[in-house]
Amino acid sequence: MSYDTAHAICVDSGDFRMQKEYLEVYRTLQGNTQLIVTKPDKGSGVVLLDRTDYVSKMMTILNDTTKFVKIGPASNYDFTASIESVFQHRFSKLLDDRIISKEVYE
Repeated sequence: MSYDTAHAICVDSGDFRMQKEYLEVYRTLQGNTQLIVTKPDKGSGVVLLDRTDYVSKMMTILNDTTKFVKIGPASNYDFTASIESVFQHRFSKLLDDRIISKEVYE
């Protein structure tokens, strides 16, 4: 299956049976590994994109060195784990000092 352009399906029906049919079709499409199912940039609806074409275009965009610069491994720039550790330690101290309850801690 190949798509030259994105195809949009707009669901704007007050009929519940029709909405249920659209939902079933949507779920079926989501299970298709050859497709990317996403929302349009503007408005409502569903956009279907060929996965191979989408990945190829995204890689072309990301490899454009006039727009992006490779900075190295994410671990060198992602401090989420260390920040989480600090918060965990502080919340643990608040629990030990009985400033917060076990329910709040969890």
